[in-house]
Amino acid sequence: MGTDEARKVYKERAATAECVNALARERGLTRLRVRGRTKVRGVLLLHALAHNLMRTFALAPELLGFGTQHSPFR
Repeated sequence: MGTDEARKVYKERAATAECVNALARERGLTRLRVRGRTKVRGVLLLHALAHNLMRTFALAPELLGFGTQHSPFR
């Protein structure tokens, strides 16, 4: 944190990574209800998948087939 470049990297991290962590806690990922590395990894991967899908839908719904005239869901 002694250089301007390090401060810039930390500031960018705070804007991205910490937001994802806060959203995960808000969605109930405060305590894992499973035991074992494999099960924990599965829970975390499901949370990551859900987060990515929700962000994709919020930022670019046309990628999922929503918001276009040729949508398969209409």
